Amino acid sequence: MTVAIDLNHRVDGPEGAPTVVLLHAIGTSMRMWAAQVSALSRGHRVISVDLRGHGRSPAPPGPYVMGDIAGDVIALLDRLGIERTSLCGLSLGAMVGVTMAAIAPDRVDRLVAAKLA
Repeated sequence: MTVAIDLNHRVDGPEGAPTVVLLHAIGTSMRMWAAQVSALSRGHRVISVDLRGHGRSPAPPGPYVMGDIAGDVIALLDRLGIERTSLCGLSLGAMVGVTMAAIAPDRVDRLVAAKLA
């Protein structure tokens, strides 16, 4: 496993509200969730991230595995002081969410893992 990187991220919604982390598809960025952030942030603390090598997050030299990418998100949650969160991921983001649930189940409240049809 590699060292966790500092992911580019954005936080929306009221402090103290339940959190949801949005994990994007491969080849995209947190911007793919713009419409959902607008709706979800009314009642949730929404954390949108650019996964490693996407958007404005760095792409360290490889190789790395899915556990490394999930570890980046877990490290971000640690920095933000979030113990437990819901996750919503599409494609690559779904695999990251499933990996997080496998390696740190105590950190995941709910998980939506979706794929493109």
